[in-house]
Amino acid sequence: MTINPQRAQALFLAALEISDSVARRELLERECVNDAALRQRVEDLLAAHAAIGGFDAAPSNTAINATINTPATLNPVPWSQAATSYSKRSAKEAWDLSG
Repeated sequence: MTINPQRAQALFLAALEISDSVARRELLERECVNDAALRQRVEDLLAAHAAIGGFDAAPSNTAINATINTPATLNPVPWSQAATSYSKRSAKEAWDLSG
């Protein structure tokens, strides 16, 4: 059975609003009566959400430091070289189209 992503998202968000695990399970049982795939998808989303610590979880200091300490590498091409390269490529493309 194909899972409707909007339905899964709505059910996931509704389940997040319920902190009591029994009430959350009852919601899933009620809303996913004949749809085991939908229930599994929502349970997987809830488990993933719990594993990362929720929407408000801050990224780890390791991830932040890795981003900050990674230097940006830019190798700009001088405008004159870029323009010449573009002009040559355009002329070649025009030649290929006409021949």
